Amino acid sequence: MSGNVLMLATFMAYTGLLVGLAVMAGRSMAGVKAKEYVDEFYTGGRGVGAFVVAMVLASGLCSAGTFVGTPGLAYKNGLTWTVLTNWQNFMNLMVLGVLGKKVGIIARRINARSFLDIFGARYEDNKAVILLGGLSMLIFLIPYATIQFVGGARMFEVMTGVNYYVGLLLITIVVILYTGFGGIKGTTLAAAIQGVVMTLAAILIFTFSATKLGGLTAAMQKVEAVNPELLTATAAGGIATPRYLASFAVLFGFAILGMPHGITPALIYKNSKAMLRSVVIGAIAVTLWTVLMATTGTLARAVDPNLAIPDHATATMTAWGLPPVLQGIVLAGVTAAMQSTVASMLILISGSLLMDVYAKVIRPGVSLEQIAPLARWVTLALGVVAFALALSPPHALEWIVYFAVAGLESSFFVPLLFGLYWRRANTPGAIAGMVGGLGGYILIAGYLKNLSFGMHPVVMGLAISFVSYIVVTMLTPPPSEKVLQLYWGGRRVAH
Repeated sequence: MSGNVLMLATFMAYTGLLVGLAVMAGRSMAGVKAKEYVDEFYTGGRGVGAFVVAMVLASGLCSAGTFVGTPGLAYKNGLTWTVLTNWQNFMNLMVLGVLGKKVGIIARRINARSFLDIFGARYEDNKAVILLGGLSMLIFLIPYATIQFVGGARMFEVMTGVNYYVGLLLITIVVILYTGFGGIKGTTLAAAIQGVVMTLAAILIFTFSATKLGGLTAAMQKVEAVNPELLTATAAGGIATPRYLASFAVLFGFAILGMPHGITPALIYKNSKAMLRSVVIGAIAVTLWTVLMATTGTLARAVDPNLAIPDHATATMTAWGLPPVLQGIVLAGVTAAMQSTVASMLILISGSLLMDVYAKVIRPGVSLEQIAPLARWVTLALGVVAFALALSPPHALEWIVYFAVAGLESSFFVPLLFGLYWRRANTPGAIAGMVGGLGGYILIAGYLKNLSFGMHPVVMGLAISFVSYIVVTMLTPPPSEKVLQLYWGGRRVAH
């Protein structure tokens, strides 16, 4: 049996397992009443354990950027990028440690099924807030999901020799099957397996690559022979200044709280004990993925110093360093990173569009019986849109990921954090913070780059959002007593 066949057989076994999970999750929800169906589709009954919560959050936020884009940038810029990306190691701690318990409590009080349920309830279910939130998610999450498909299909093409579009179609079908038919149940079951496969893939590719290069020390010496600057802070064109490094601490450190799909695990965890355990499990997994994949990207310079597309670094090292069956595992791991992120995004956007934009703005009073049939089809349609956009793939995946992450953070971070922990926060302040942050970020990132002052533009976007939020809040009336009771009272409030 040829190496390519063995690799494809391993990958198809993984793919078959995911399809089986989709069928199983779909059957578990067959025949249930509309209310229970919607609850199960979007929250899984709020009974998800520690390991699965950790993997849903970690794999959902890390994405193909960690497994394809980051190695590509580390290939081009050296170990500088390993340092920059390590801020994301604390994402589980930041999201669940800061927001997890509060969001979990409120989610159970109002039976929240989406990020915008939590966000909108804090701001009186104001239509402008809901529409701005839905628009921000569409602007940034659909391209973000598209990039995941591109990364997976590109890896598939380079490693197997199969046409990019064939790989794209295969990967897309699997994702929309287990999200569209399995909902959050299919997504969480898949995430548990995908987290394990991603971890195994990162360990395999790094270990085999370093070993084949004669050990890590010898490998770094070979990288140094290609370009000594790759092992210094100046390799990335001098961008690794203290100011720029600090701004990455914002982008992938504490501002990660503003990522809407990072809130999904806080809606589904079983109890506080499971949430706390998931913080530890997730931190270990993300650290392994980030350090090993970024370092492998730098090592790829010693194997092929002239890659035309840096994002091919992971595929190059896999094909060069691993036997066929293990290549199949790495291919599955990279694909898993992409699939888990797309799945969490599709569930998030579907829930927010249906339960908030549609049910609260477009068609208030619509029943769950009318929404239930739409949940599956809206999720499937969103997957098809992301697939269609991936038919024209860009070159540098990670830069688009950074743009999407920063845009979401600029829009949501300040209103979400202050809304959860500041009683005085109100609806006009939220609108000002969202418009100011999003508009400021887009202007500075696209047209007024000098106003970033040597930092990533997300810092100024957040600063504008913060000032707008505070000033407008203090100039307008406080929130209603109902909202204060809902978020700080000790009893359920009708919502």
